[in-house]
Amino acid sequence: MGFCAGCRERFEAATGVRVEQWPQDVLTGKYADSFGDWRREQITRLVRAVSQEARKLKPEIKISAAVFGNWESAR
Repeated sequence: MGFCAGCRERFEAATGVRVEQWPQDVLTGKYADSFGDWRREQITRLVRAVSQEARKLKPEIKISAAVFGNWESAR
């Protein structure tokens, strides 16, 4: 879970909001849903980029993931 100053800057820049109480507002406050969406998108972008580069090097590569943090609420 990243709540560093850099994460705050990137989240605010991407969403155009100014978070007054960091990290409370993104943990349980009014920006919790949008922060969760933003974080998931960062992971998706990273996985997509790694996958694309791996396929450039080895087109026949099979890529899969079985990741369960909290599987009941995972998206």
